[in-house]
Amino acid sequence: MALEPEPGISRVRISDGKIERVVSLRDVRMPFGVFGTWTGLGPDNSPLILRDTSTQEIYALDWDAP
Repeated sequence: MALEPEPGISRVRISDGKIERVVSLRDVRMPFGVFGTWTGLGPDNSPLILRDTSTQEIYALDWDAP
């Protein structure tokens, strides 16, 4: 039985192929469905990920206009 690698974001140095772990995603809940897993880079080249915050943070508000 092969072990699954720990989820995370890595980078590969082109000159020698060295792989370096940038960040672990072990405790991050990743989304499923239409958006799936998404990663990208911010303007400063920092890693961006889409994570699942569940439906516990959805609110409904009633507003009565004057």
